[in-house]
Amino acid sequence: MWPSAKNSDAAAAVAGILAKTLATLLLPGALGTLVGESAGALIDSAAGRNREGRKLRRDISAIAENIAEHSIAAVEYSGVAPHDLEAAIVAVGDTLQAVSVDNQLIREAGFSAERLYEYYREQDGERLTRAALGTAEQAYLQILREVSRRIIGVLLLSPEAHGAALHDVFAQLRRLTEQLDFPSELRRSLDQADDWDYRVTYRDKAGLRLARIPVNRPPGLCRVPMAATYVEPAVRVDDTVRPVTEALAGRRRVFIAGPPGAGKTWLLRRLFLEALRPESAARAPGWAGLVPLYLDVDGRADLPPLDQVPELLNPSMARSPNGWAGNLSRQGQAVVMVDGLESVLGQPLDGPDNLDALEQVVAEAGTETVVILAGREGTLSPEWLERLGFTTLELLPLRPYEVHELVCQWYEAVAATSGTTDDREHVLARCRALNGCLGMVSDLAEMLRIPQLAALACETLLDSDLRLPDDWILLIDRMAERLATRDAAAGGDLQLSSDEVAAIHRAVAFWSVHNTATLTGEHLEAALEPFAHLAAGKAAELAKHVLARHSILGESRHGISFVSEAFRDHLAAVDLAVNMYVPFLAKHAPSPDHARLVVATAGRLLPRRATQLVDDILDAADQEPGTSAVLAIVALCCAYAARNIDPATKDRASQAAYRFIPPADETVNEQLAAVAPQALDVLARTVAAEDERRAAILRLVFEIARAFGNRALSTVALFAGDPRSVEHELVWGAWTDFDETEYARLVLAHAAVTPTTVVVKRVAQVAALAALPRVQVIEARCEVDARLLRGRENLTIKVERGEMIVRPDLLAPTISVEVVGEGEREDGRP
Repeated sequence: MWPSAKNSDAAAAVAGILAKTLATLLLPGALGTLVGESAGALIDSAAGRNREGRKLRRDISAIAENIAEHSIAAVEYSGVAPHDLEAAIVAVGDTLQAVSVDNQLIREAGFSAERLYEYYREQDGERLTRAALGTAEQAYLQILREVSRRIIGVLLLSPEAHGAALHDVFAQLRRLTEQLDFPSELRRSLDQADDWDYRVTYRDKAGLRLARIPVNRPPGLCRVPMAATYVEPAVRVDDTVRPVTEALAGRRRVFIAGPPGAGKTWLLRRLFLEALRPESAARAPGWAGLVPLYLDVDGRADLPPLDQVPELLNPSMARSPNGWAGNLSRQGQAVVMVDGLESVLGQPLDGPDNLDALEQVVAEAGTETVVILAGREGTLSPEWLERLGFTTLELLPLRPYEVHELVCQWYEAVAATSGTTDDREHVLARCRALNGCLGMVSDLAEMLRIPQLAALACETLLDSDLRLPDDWILLIDRMAERLATRDAAAGGDLQLSSDEVAAIHRAVAFWSVHNTATLTGEHLEAALEPFAHLAAGKAAELAKHVLARHSILGESRHGISFVSEAFRDHLAAVDLAVNMYVPFLAKHAPSPDHARLVVATAGRLLPRRATQLVDDILDAADQEPGTSAVLAIVALCCAYAARNIDPATKDRASQAAYRFIPPADETVNEQLAAVAPQALDVLARTVAAEDERRAAILRLVFEIARAFGNRALSTVALFAGDPRSVEHELVWGAWTDFDETEYARLVLAHAAVTPTTVVVKRVAQVAALAALPRVQVIEARCEVDARLLRGRENLTIKVERGEMIVRPDLLAPTISVEVVGEGEREDGRP
């Protein structure tokens, strides 16, 4: 895919450095040291004084070039950009230069390529952390490992190495003879050597199958790095909300709970991959030196023993020493992660036995071993968790700015695998389309707070023929189809087709919107009764299967509910549209609780029925002044969602809604706030077409957004990023009306205009400045803790008193402080 790396300047440089390394190891005595420490030109003068010297010089150069070529060409670099591959090659050369090796070290390593590779990594780890290779790091590790293998391969064929090895064998025989009087010591020594060797192999190979995510792209799959599609989630623990890495710090027994699609597997795999890398800065505090063991039991009927972890992770990996994984856990040297517990604990027959097996795994783990379990809410009882000392971390939905960041990361990762500039631009255009649509379609923005639905939306849109925002209803329908296909493949005792699963999803959603949003087990069985024949007439068994295997429902102490109420309404809307419930919809249109369902159904009705629905809602608006604004907004949303609606009816809906924009009185304001999501959707499309009333519309957007809260930020960001906006002071002045961090990262970071000086009134705003590199000057009305500005550069801080700066010694050299005194504020106020 990329130009041949072996012809690059970087690869040539690596060959030269390898020549020096090999010269040091192969040439006798001082000559080898001289050549090894000299530049390439000195090889000619030092080794080229006679025919034998010249031949040896040529041999060493040829060997080095061969190693460089094969080490770089023998590894698969799918998805690694050319500049990243170049950076990896250069970093390997830097490592070989920075870390010196000699024959004694090679002998002590037992001529093991794995030990030489690990030695290079350990000795150069600090510099690499500073280098921050990012996506190039995996390529660096693969090249370094292959180079290590080939260096050892050369040495094993050299007479010098054979003589050194023979000498080492005699020394080992003498040591073994001394140890024969103490067999247990000898056995322990051999076991430790095996364990050390296998740890190196395990850290390199255990994560290979999990490190990349498959993405469906015609004509096949592309695989993107998982590390490139990760946003650290927040969790609720002890009634506080924290980043998950912070919540894990210092805890040894943790249960990560969340509904289907909340990101449990995504999180555990990310933690596992980071823990495999001893030098990783993203590893949870307190895990240094621990070996991660990841066991995914989703789709299994039993809980396999820990000793099977290596072969389950990567069957091609060498077999582990007997009892290796279990011993690590018992000795307090492991991070044990068990994922997908609802699969094995939900088995009707084997569930209790599997719970006993899980308890034994926990009981046998050493006190320093970290045990992390993950499952749906309700999988493990509070009593069981408390008895074994577990803390529950409840995964929270993504925040609006995290949704946008995840969408960007997902598409950028796919774009990095693109073979052509046109394809890359196509992928990034899809990213812009989806992120822009989130500001115009509140239903989609709400759904994508569930990570699984966010990834599903990205993949569904990627190579489709959909055009957003017009085709947003079709996008959701295709997401539902893909989700049904995945759930049908989830396995279990019941084998259902994707069509059967889709029908079940719609039926449960239809039952829920007609009865109650929070279900009990009996409610779910009642909803599934028409499908009981799929489970030998037992609706209860089908209900258990849906809860354990399907992705639409979550169970908690409060009952059973949909992972996303917005997704539930759109599933139910399919059957409502098929059955043409137009009178029912028109009747419930004034209700804010049903507005989303009405719009979702309108988008799936036949054109004639959709036109009838919009006309009925508008007729009601004319007759009911108390809800006329609500009905006009809902009618226009229906007209936007419906396909091929009568143009006259669409114009009528537009005129009816525009009568209330901007609102004439407080009563209308209250009505619009009652249907805030739909009102914001209408305003998002209105502002695109309106120039004269733009300022008034933007002020209305902020009024409604304040009532709706942080969930409105996708729409606010759409307006803030519009260079035609004239209300930039309003955009920046509303910062403290929302969560300061979310507002900064989603709205202000993408604002079309940045003020010359930004007024900061709260500590949380200071902390959020890291996300606002374009802000160059702030006027602080609160304390400024320099610890919150770590990583921030090029900033001027204006304060009334110097003591308002806490720990000024920690400020970066490019951050300056100006004491302006009272009466000298930028806004001219005293």
